[in-house]
Amino acid sequence: MLTEAIQTMRDQVSVALQDGMHFQGTIDAFTIDLDAATAVGGAGRGPQPLRVLLLAMAGCTAMDVISILRKKRRRVSGLEVEARALIHRVIGKVT
Repeated sequence: MLTEAIQTMRDQVSVALQDGMHFQGTIDAFTIDLDAATAVGGAGRGPQPLRVLLLAMAGCTAMDVISILRKKRRRVSGLEVEARALIHRVIGKVT
């Protein structure tokens, strides 16, 4: 039998320019530095935002798997999730 639960949540995050292409993001009391690739002016002060999205997907997947295993009363001594992406970028130009 399939049961569904729908949750609606509001969330808020912010980013603030530090310098160059370096931004500092804030989620509640947590901060994360974001930066662009060096080829487009980044200075290596943090991961690129698109890569953070990939990390977030891996984190969500890992948390779902652990939650399911624990509900089934499985003992887990470790879990590692690796995510890969093939990214196609289209460089636009504002005219």
